[in-house]
Amino acid sequence: MVLPKTKLSDFQGASDDFSMAIKLDPNNSEPYYNKGIAEILLGQNQKGCEDLKKAKALGHDRAQEMIIRFCK
Repeated sequence: MVLPKTKLSDFQGASDDFSMAIKLDPNNSEPYYNKGIAEILLGQNQKGCEDLKKAKALGHDRAQEMIIRFCK
């Protein structure tokens, strides 16, 4: 499960796991959203914002809030 890595502050490990989840189901907005947040926490805002925008395009209901907050 990928969530515990995020809770353990292993944001790189979580990002890697979310990337794998995206490969398995590229039309699921949740891993894009979570990967975007993990990347932002790693200081990789551009990559994180790209994933958040993809999550929004796929219909994630909280992605826009994070885009406003972190993506300038």
